[in-house]
Amino acid sequence: MNSKQALHFVNKKKESRGPFHHHAKRSKSFLVAFFQKSNCFLAFFLLPYVALAQPDPALVAQGKYLARAGDCAACHTSNFAGGLGIASPIGTIFSSNITPDQATGIGTWSYDDFARLMRTGKTKQGYILYPAMPYPSYSRITDADMHALYAYFMLGVPAVDQTVRRPQIPWPLSMRWPLHIWVVSQFENPKNETAQK
Repeated sequence: MNSKQALHFVNKKKESRGPFHHHAKRSKSFLVAFFQKSNCFLAFFLLPYVALAQPDPALVAQGKYLARAGDCAACHTSNFAGGLGIASPIGTIFSSNITPDQATGIGTWSYDDFARLMRTGKTKQGYILYPAMPYPSYSRITDADMHALYAYFMLGVPAVDQTVRRPQIPWPLSMRWPLHIWVVSQFENPKNETAQK
């Protein structure tokens, strides 16, 4: 086969592809554009998590200082995995696991989840903590310091897989709905970015 015959063969092969070939090319171009836009879309929503994964070391250090100043380890233990029994007039309350473990700790909590708990006592699951945790005091923490604490507990503390025991409080004293009234009576709703949402 000489060069002219080879060229004629290639052209014939292209012609034989018909309209389906052009449709496939358009489909491929559409898919490429779709995935490019999808990646941009995902990047937009994942940006806060990427930023958290690469924090300012000074922010984590500030959070560590604040955790020590607040004596978080006194109740949540030295590794912050919790489990310490706290006696109260109505029964025993066990401190929670505040390590970034995703199964038993706060590893799946967003900043808003964390700040809401610290300022109002309301957990990600929607219930109010017993006031063994002094969240009326923590409600006065500034937004900058709250971000530092969150960065420290998420990135400066090793995750510990440890399930904490449920409170040993008999019914009806174990009911949590009266705590909403107690929270309102104890302190004003703090003026901060989380409380306003």
